Amino acid sequence: QSCIGFISSALGTKAGVTTANIQNALVTYFDGQVTAAATSVADATLTTGCSGSSTTYQVPNPPSICATVHWNCTSNTTGISVVYNDQGKGNIEADSTQFTGNSYTVTATLSIGSATRTRTINGNFNVQQAIAGAQNGYKTGWQPAWWRGYDVIGRAKNTCNAWGGSITTYAEIQAANSQYNLIPNGTRTIFADANGNANRSTSGRSQCSEAWPQGPHSLRWYNSVLSQTCKGRAGFGRNFTFLCKDVPSC
Repeated sequence: QSCIGFISSALGTKAGVTTANIQNALVTYFDGQVTAAATSVADATLTTGCSGSSTTYQVPNPPSICATVHWNCTSNTTGISVVYNDQGKGNIEADSTQFTGNSYTVTATLSIGSATRTRTINGNFNVQQAIAGAQNGYKTGWQPAWWRGYDVIGRAKNTCNAWGGSITTYAEIQAANSQYNLIPNGTRTIFADANGNANRSTSGRSQCSEAWPQGPHSLRWYNSVLSQTCKGRAGFGRNFTFLCKDVPSC
């Protein structure tokens, strides 16, 4: 009854009641039901390069237009597809063997007879390459214990960034170790300060444990040659271990 009433008010006279006009009135009516629907999709992240794992990744929240039964959604981007589930709702998927990342578009089409409406849906997949040796988002690394003018904490931070993650704090290592036992006791360890700062400083921030988990102790800079010291001693002969978090991993 709602459709008949809408058509009657939209077309008015008998002369306007044609198949084409009815189709156009209906498609306009259903288009209006999703006028406020978003045409952008929340970003999704996929990790590639994982041996034996699937290369197809689904957007966590499909766009509402593709989830409306009257709309048909098709991809305009290689490696992106719209797959309909049992309820007729479209899920956007990316195949990492074809799609290298960044933005994609999908066309949503509403057709009733010869009348058609279209909308463009935009989205983004962040494609990350899995880092060898990373597990559960963590990976350990090391820096030399002593080097003239060598910025051990800054270089550790840069390594984590290059892996797609960030250097952990003392508390974050404790939390990670309680789950995964990543840094054995007695290991000489460096970490960001409590605020996440990993810049070289002479202020004696707590960024070092002489024998994990003892500490944290300050990471100081020794005399004019800027050697690293941990617990007040020059750092000869033992490497500094550090832990990165949020690293793309399988």
